[in-house]
Amino acid sequence: MKIGSILEDSLRYPLSNLKNLLIFGIILVIANLYTLFSLNNIVLIVVLGIFGFIFALISYGYEIKIMRSTLEGYNELPEFNQWFSIFIDGLKLFLVAFVYLIPVILIIFATTLSMGLGFGIKGTSILNNMNLIVFFGVIVLVSLLYIIIILPLVSMALANMANNNSKLDEAFKFDTILKIISNLGWGNLVVWYIAVGIIYLVLMFVGGIILVIFNILHLKLVESVLYPFYVSYMSIFFYRSVALFYKSGMHTYLEYENCGGYYRLEDGESLEDFDACQCGGKLNYQQKKTI
Repeated sequence: MKIGSILEDSLRYPLSNLKNLLIFGIILVIANLYTLFSLNNIVLIVVLGIFGFIFALISYGYEIKIMRSTLEGYNELPEFNQWFSIFIDGLKLFLVAFVYLIPVILIIFATTLSMGLGFGIKGTSILNNMNLIVFFGVIVLVSLLYIIIILPLVSMALANMANNNSKLDEAFKFDTILKIISNLGWGNLVVWYIAVGIIYLVLMFVGGIILVIFNILHLKLVESVLYPFYVSYMSIFFYRSVALFYKSGMHTYLEYENCGGYYRLEDGESLEDFDACQCGGKLNYQQKKTI
């Protein structure tokens, strides 16, 4: 599948099942409940924070399910079922992201510590206030560059995990992931990444204008509720495109239960297009993928 086709499909995909898009949006609303209220009670803040984190993990797990469903050849948003499995997958996504972001976390921690020491020293300091601001700006820039560079690798790592029954260690098999990227083509990865980034910026700009309009009209509640649905569309678009790009370097086969034969799916074909083997036997919906 060409990159243009991947992006076109991914833009349509979130609307393939409006019910599940709505459920995903509601989950994001619940995950961000603490942002809807001005809270002064520390206990309530902690409770809503924990509650929000749990639902955030559920949203992460559904994103893994989107990738796995895409890799299995389905063209519609997956159903919300097996909630515990979704939660565990969400926890795995969180852990993968955390591990890959450890360098940024360490940089931020070291920067905060350095700035604290700089402001704490009285009189003449090697780091005066201006130097601290410049130093902080450089650190933020370095951190952003790291995130921008590492995001395609993390995306492929998550797709590789989703492609292997959500096994956590599959996200850290760097030799395998680099081989997959090499077979896909580093140039293709860069083109896909830039294209997705441009679409994201356009969606953010359009969505930002809509949210500003609601803000001007003093419809703060509508704005707060609409925002998660807007984010859910962008999130689904992104993870669908990740899975399709990952899958584009593979050959996908249907396996037939009775005769043991295989059929290679062509572009545009999915598991949903087939009911039974020509021999009359039942289809085994497991796929054989080769890179």
